[in-house]
Amino acid sequence: DSSHYLVAGNSVTQEEEDFIRNLYTGGTRNIFVTATPKDDFTEEATVTRWLTSYNSGELITTPVMTALPNDRFLLMWTVEGVLNYCFIAADGSMEGEVYACEGSLSDCQPYVKDNAVWWYVTQNSAPLYYYISLDDPGEVHVQNPGHTVVLDAMGGTVEADELEVVHGGTYGELPTPQREAGYEFLGWYTQKYYGTQ
Repeated sequence: DSSHYLVAGNSVTQEEEDFIRNLYTGGTRNIFVTATPKDDFTEEATVTRWLTSYNSGELITTPVMTALPNDRFLLMWTVEGVLNYCFIAADGSMEGEVYACEGSLSDCQPYVKDNAVWWYVTQNSAPLYYYISLDDPGEVHVQNPGHTVVLDAMGGTVEADELEVVHGGTYGELPTPQREAGYEFLGWYTQKYYGTQ
């Protein structure tokens, strides 16, 4: 059970001189964690720790915090589309470094399974799974599930009527179906009616 209540967020600097300037310029947002001891729920005992110091107007998303075993937390956010993450101790202090890798976040709450933190995003309406191994947290892994694509020759015949493809990958060269005379093959479509080629 954690010793502190933790809140993570992003904000412009709250120092008065910077705050006024940021109101008019939009300001650069940075990531913070606020920690309040459970046994001293007062403003005086609350500590705010700024974890980042961006200063050039990057687009920073709201961080997502995930509880881990052993009273630790994983904090993730994106900077201009690049996934950033770090580990947080029970008192809100950062453990180690901020990692930056290719990856995305979504509104999905990450979860811990098999000693890894998992989450998914959708890409072209299909799920794309990401995970960070807690044993080797320096890399974000992508698990691209494969899909079976069924080719319906609509009354014709095709040599291979199913293809195994990896999400986001190419289909390669598709076969041309054979059909009786009088029909012209115009190409494969995503749906029987009103699909795209």
